[in-house]
Amino acid sequence: MQRWLITYIRNCYNFSPSIEKISIGMSAKDANVPSRLYKYRHFCSDHKDALQRGVLFAARLGLLNDKFEASNILNFKPPEKSEYASRLWSQVPDEVLCVLRKIENDRLSDLSREGMKGFKLLGHERTKVICLSESKDIEPMWAKYADNDCGFCIEYDFEKLNSDLYRRVCLPVLYSKKVRNFSGYIRLDRSRNALFGHYACSIKHISWSHEREWRMVFSIGDIDDSHQYIMPKPSAIFLGSHVSPENENWMIVHCRNKQIKLWKRKILPNSFQSQYLEII
Repeated sequence: MQRWLITYIRNCYNFSPSIEKISIGMSAKDANVPSRLYKYRHFCSDHKDALQRGVLFAARLGLLNDKFEASNILNFKPPEKSEYASRLWSQVPDEVLCVLRKIENDRLSDLSREGMKGFKLLGHERTKVICLSESKDIEPMWAKYADNDCGFCIEYDFEKLNSDLYRRVCLPVLYSKKVRNFSGYIRLDRSRNALFGHYACSIKHISWSHEREWRMVFSIGDIDDSHQYIMPKPSAIFLGSHVSPENENWMIVHCRNKQIKLWKRKILPNSFQSQYLEII
């Protein structure tokens, strides 16, 4: 793991981080947001309309195609008893203690179930993300998200963002072989880390690592809200190698009107490589 990524995780996602540590972690992350990020698209009416209006929609986490999103361990644990309380408990008869412990365990089990429902609602329903990629040259992405190379890929220049907010909420996806245990973030005997939800929704199984994803995370709004965000003007658009003449002509007109550079992907024969031919 890269050093800046370690600094970011350790400082931002400690159980009880200080403001200073969060600032250190975020600074490390912000300095390493890629200068260019990419969005793979189809030539469907929704994607064309969004491109014309210069927006991207933030999707609810629970609606993404990875059904293991935010699949992390979360168990409610009571605060540890003080030494004085432990001495008092030691004087309670065993038969009474068994009854009290059963009552307590049932109560904590109910709390755990209700807590899990609440966190699932927050994570899957109220958290919305815009998924982007570090590269325009990922073959599975062209196949999966750009209509089998018939779509297009938008390039955004994140070095020219007018809003620091977009860089601040743009987080690297962390790929892991195992789910993480986030139970320590909801203990009652320590202060809370309000960022742990962002950490939880940034972790995906390593099988998705080819996507090289960064996501803009927004933990706001009601379940049914549709959030769209004005994006910076694309620095370039890349057409898939199998784009239809009709869609290619539509994109040429759009890019000329918006003064956006346009390229078309070409698959090189006898190789696993492609190149981009400039159209505008």
